[in-house]
Amino acid sequence: MPSLRLTDELVRTLEPTGGQEEFYDRSFRAGGSFGVRVGAGGRRAFFLIFSLHGRRKRITLGRYPVVSLSQARARALEVLRAVADGRDPAAEQRTYRSAATVEEFCGQFIERQRARGLKPSTLREYQRFLERDVVPVWGARKLQDIGAEEISELLERIAFERGSPVMANRGRVVLNRLFEFGRSRKAVQSNPLSDLSRPSTESPVVRALTFEQLTEIWGLLDEEDVLIRALFKVLLLTGQKPGDVMTMRWEDVRLDRWRVREHPVPHEIFLVPQAAQALEELRDSPKGGEDFVFATAPGRPISYIRGAAKRLNQRHRSLLNRQG
Repeated sequence: MPSLRLTDELVRTLEPTGGQEEFYDRSFRAGGSFGVRVGAGGRRAFFLIFSLHGRRKRITLGRYPVVSLSQARARALEVLRAVADGRDPAAEQRTYRSAATVEEFCGQFIERQRARGLKPSTLREYQRFLERDVVPVWGARKLQDIGAEEISELLERIAFERGSPVMANRGRVVLNRLFEFGRSRKAVQSNPLSDLSRPSTESPVVRALTFEQLTEIWGLLDEEDVLIRALFKVLLLTGQKPGDVMTMRWEDVRLDRWRVREHPVPHEIFLVPQAAQALEELRDSPKGGEDFVFATAPGRPISYIRGAAKRLNQRHRSLLNRQG
């Protein structure tokens, strides 16, 4: 095992005499044995051998030329300082390398939320945000390497470049829960979102329909198919969240009662005769789901009603214009 005064030029030109050879840096006198390992194929990696509690340990400091000689020496000094504090950098490195990537951790997080009974519509929102905005950017990295500055930049891009301030705020909620989950699993020591404010301020839009407007929309529903007609009638007559209505199951509907179970506190809703009649018409039609009341496919609740809502709104406006 040759001992040389390593320089950048020397590291670049070293060739092993056998299949693989290690060259020690004679000029490194901070402690331990620092050097570079050169493989038969020419790959070079810096290493440090040190003693901890009477045992010799080895740690890889990085590959050349991604890590320069000066950077490797600086890393070696950091390792020796950690050893002086009683830590084991080699064990820490092994733990870091075996830790899940952000993509893997997102999968674990989603499964944990599903097991805890998170509302299915909310779970889909979480998964959609992570798959679209987080995994493509940070997927191959470790969760502990993602800092507050990067998170802020991501949320600001969503809020301002994409023009989706509401989505940015929702994304912050998901990331906060993701990092809290990481903290509980000891994947991160602290949550970088704890001091990170919301990326934008939302202005809630509240619109109350008059009785006359409700009557006009109710009449327009007669021109829709039985599924959309029943869905919007139940929405109008119960005042429940769209996500709860869209995931309604037949087993939870009993005569004039509907048990809302996908809710923090399960509760029953009274169904007025018009709502019960709309559901009966749907049940008797080919479009009535077998499990979910409002289904687009077997076992899948309806997931998108904006198109129907927009169509009804446009027809309502057209009706008002004609009346004016």
